[in-house]
Amino acid sequence: FLETFRRVQENGEREDRLYYVEQAKGMVREKKTTLYVEASHIAQADPDVINFDPLDLAQVIQTRYMIVRDAINAAVPQLLANMDDQDVQAEVAKVDELKYVVAFCDSGTDQFTGIRDLRTETLGRLVTICGTVTRTTDIKPELLVASWQCGECKREVSGIKQEFKVTMPALCPTKHCGNQTNWKLLPYSRSTRWGEWQRIRLQENENEIPAGSMPLTMDVIVRDECTEMCKAGDKLKVTGSLIVVPDVPTLMSPSELKSSVRKSLNTRSDQTYGGGDG
Repeated sequence: FLETFRRVQENGEREDRLYYVEQAKGMVREKKTTLYVEASHIAQADPDVINFDPLDLAQVIQTRYMIVRDAINAAVPQLLANMDDQDVQAEVAKVDELKYVVAFCDSGTDQFTGIRDLRTETLGRLVTICGTVTRTTDIKPELLVASWQCGECKREVSGIKQEFKVTMPALCPTKHCGNQTNWKLLPYSRSTRWGEWQRIRLQENENEIPAGSMPLTMDVIVRDECTEMCKAGDKLKVTGSLIVVPDVPTLMSPSELKSSVRKSLNTRSDQTYGGGDG
């Protein structure tokens, strides 16, 4: 789809230029890593060119976005690798391919989902919401892929993808070691990858608030090139996926919470890591 899509003009004819190929070239020239895709373009793709029903792809992305997100992002370095452009290839060789991502500009429909209308059925789907920015945080580092050292046998375990929290290996692969909990992060390992994230507090617009009700808010996590793009007071349209992050302190009993705080204070000095929750 990315390699063959041509936009449809007002007269019904398709443009000569390959829309996303040209955008990808510009992305590389500007030393950026985010390819912006309009989900509504997928349904407009020519099925005779891409050899599958574009409506099927559009539905999968809309309904199972979080499941297929990694595969979608992997399409960007594949698109760049297939380009017959030496300048592009030279620039791409300098960048970790995991840095390349797809950012959708819409959810494939003209409808917006109100913050008040978000339900559990929306989890994992691609949706677009609107609201007013009330607060933004500083940009923070996020651990994307980690390398860990076993605290027992000192073996390094690489390629541990982080899933919205600090994720350690389940078991040391060294035979007869059996370590499951004693791990040390290797933040400067060549296999450890970092990104940036920012939290945005989004409040529903005034015209969406029912009479006599308080406005609802939602935290939105943006990453890398999407950070530092808005400020308090801006009207924002956000396309992404709703996730649930457990509030661990709330789930703990008072005794467990005290123990957790003490343990955190004792280990903070010898552990260094960063991460986001979305």
